Amino acid sequence: MPKALDPAFSRIIIATMNTSPTPSAKRRLRRQLRRRREALSGAVTAAASRAVTQRVQALPEYAAARVVHSYVSSLGNELDTRALIRCCLEQGRRVIVPVVRPGSKTLGHAEIESLDELQPDRWYLLTPPPGAERWLYRLAEIDLILVPGVAFDPQGNRLGLGGGYYDRFLAQIRAPRAGLTYDQLLLPELTPEPHDIRMDLVITPSRTIRCCHA
Repeated sequence: MPKALDPAFSRIIIATMNTSPTPSAKRRLRRQLRRRREALSGAVTAAASRAVTQRVQALPEYAAARVVHSYVSSLGNELDTRALIRCCLEQGRRVIVPVVRPGSKTLGHAEIESLDELQPDRWYLLTPPPGAERWLYRLAEIDLILVPGVAFDPQGNRLGLGGGYYDRFLAQIRAPRAGLTYDQLLLPELTPEPHDIRMDLVITPSRTIRCCHA
C-alpha cells in the first residue's frame, strides 16, 4: 500500500493545487517527492516496474507502435524501463532514447539496438557514447513516447525535473504521451504552467489512466 503522506508533505502538495505555484514552492515539492521516491525499497521498485511494463504492453498504442521513444531509467529510483526496452527490441520495434545536448536546452533523439550500447553521460543518464549516436531527426516517425517525471496527476499534468527539456520536445510532436509513475507519486492535482505539456495517459502499477483534456 502507498505510504501515508506526512503532514508537512501534504501541506506542500495542497499549496500547489488550484494556485499558481511559485518557483520556490515547486522546488520544495520536487525535493519532497524525489526523497519519497528514493526511499522506496528495492522490492517495491522492482514490483512496480514489472507492473508498469505489463500495463504499457497491454496498451493498443503500444501494439500499434513501430517506433517507441523511451527514457532509460538511471536516476534516483525511476521506474525501470530497461525490461520494456529489451522487449521492444526483441519484438522488432525501433527504440529511440533521449540525449541531453551539452550547451543547449534541447534533447537529441538517438536510436539504439541494445542497452549494451549505453553509458553514463555527465549527468549520469544512460546514452550512446558521444560521436556514436544514430540520430532520429524526423520526430513524426515516433509512435509512442514513454515520459519520466517526478510526479503526475490523473489529468495528465506532470512535474518534471525543472529543466523543461521534455516540454520542449513534446511540444513538437503529437504521438501519444504516456507518463510512467509510482502509485505513491500520483498526486490529486498539479497546477500546470502555460509551457507544460499534458500526458495522454498516466500509468502506475495499479492504474492506466486515459487523461481527458477539456
